Amino acid sequence: MALAALSDDFALYDITPVENIFLLEYMPSAPGDYVRVYLYGLMMCRYPTKEESIEDVGRRLGMEPEQVLKAMRYWENKGLLVGISDVPPTFQYRNVRSAILDQRQDDNPAYRHRAFNSRAEDILGHLESRHYQMLMEWVEDLRLPEEVVLLMVEKTNDMLTLRNGGKQRSLAYVFKTLKERALDWAEREINTPEKARTELQKDLPPYLAACKVLRSLNLRRAPTMAEIALCEKWMGEWSFTEEDILSVLPETVKSARPSFAYLDGILASRHGRAGQEDLGAAVNQVLKALGSLSTTPTESLTDAYAGFLSQGFAPDAVLRAATLCNSRGRGTFEKLGDVLAKWLDLGLTTTQAIDEYLARRQDLRRIALKLWDKAGIPGEVSEAALDQVQEWLGMAPIEVIEYAAECARGLKLPDRSITKRLKECREAGVRTVEGAKALRSRGKKSAPAPAPRGRTLDDQYFAGIAKDLDLPEEGEAP
Repeated sequence: MALAALSDDFALYDITPVENIFLLEYMPSAPGDYVRVYLYGLMMCRYPTKEESIEDVGRRLGMEPEQVLKAMRYWENKGLLVGISDVPPTFQYRNVRSAILDQRQDDNPAYRHRAFNSRAEDILGHLESRHYQMLMEWVEDLRLPEEVVLLMVEKTNDMLTLRNGGKQRSLAYVFKTLKERALDWAEREINTPEKARTELQKDLPPYLAACKVLRSLNLRRAPTMAEIALCEKWMGEWSFTEEDILSVLPETVKSARPSFAYLDGILASRHGRAGQEDLGAAVNQVLKALGSLSTTPTESLTDAYAGFLSQGFAPDAVLRAATLCNSRGRGTFEKLGDVLAKWLDLGLTTTQAIDEYLARRQDLRRIALKLWDKAGIPGEVSEAALDQVQEWLGMAPIEVIEYAAECARGLKLPDRSITKRLKECREAGVRTVEGAKALRSRGKKSAPAPAPRGRTLDDQYFAGIAKDLDLPEEGEAP
């Protein structure tokens, strides 16, 4: 037993000195509860009791033990406390002036990374000395920037909590996962915030959903940031689950070019953002334009129509396509999707652009009918034939094309003959009918004579036959 000791009333009636530098430099920016813990601990240092645990301090201050420990860690990061042990948590108070003036703190990793440690503790809760040591090793030994490590800590903790049904995983489990990830990132040089964010996306539901959508669309690649953003909107703002998204994918077959944008339109329709009543009326008009016997806008057709709009088509443009399909005897939503897909490839999404395109096609049709008549080609002029005529017009003037068509009349494959003749004219630089005729004439003269069929019968051949038959030679008496 000590020779002398203070009586219990000293702790109640005596004074605990607090340095003004603490009040001026540290207290203003510290949370109020953290200040209370610091001051109470400072008093305990002057008047220690036999047993004063974290739980005891928490009861006296009306705080949870975890909050008390978090406060002590806060002051440790500030350099005013030194951790002595983790079990039980034990700290040593430092003189504030000494802590500030002591130049050796520059070599103390805990002091050097105190802001970093404080942020990590905000994310994970109260940490022990070994946890701080691991964090600093990732920064100093693995050369991962503090910002990268904090991103890894925050997003990994969120991911593990989400997978655990919203319940925080133990620090041991979290740091085991973080350690494996830190080593992997260091090896693969994931050492910038941009690389870290891209890598961390792979853990989150939107990224995984985007991957499944791509596989369903037979696209073998990683999702783009725009596609991930769409999935984030569907699963966050619109509250769709991954199952909801995948269940809508069969509807994309109504488009010849299924895509994330098309899928976004379908989900927007189901979310109610596009106005279901207005969509229903618009689908009714499209069905009438297609010449459909039924004009009831089913959910499937409404989804398909919403997909067309999401691709950028104006409602009038969709109606124009439906009327065109009907005129060709192809009045179904599937054929409508084929036409719109072709127009989308050509960048035609407004009625003005479509009307200009259709007018050009009509001009091509008139030219094609005239050429088909000259070449003697039977049947209707197809869309592929119009594309062929467009190609010919890029090769020669219309007069030369008409001449080539006349030359092809009666041939088995007149369109191929026209293409061949126009290529010859282009290569020879011929741009007139007279030049085309001269080129054709030169081609006939330079053509080699056809090879004889069978064996050539000459005098030597007949002389051999006479000898075999023992006939008299020319001039001899029989």
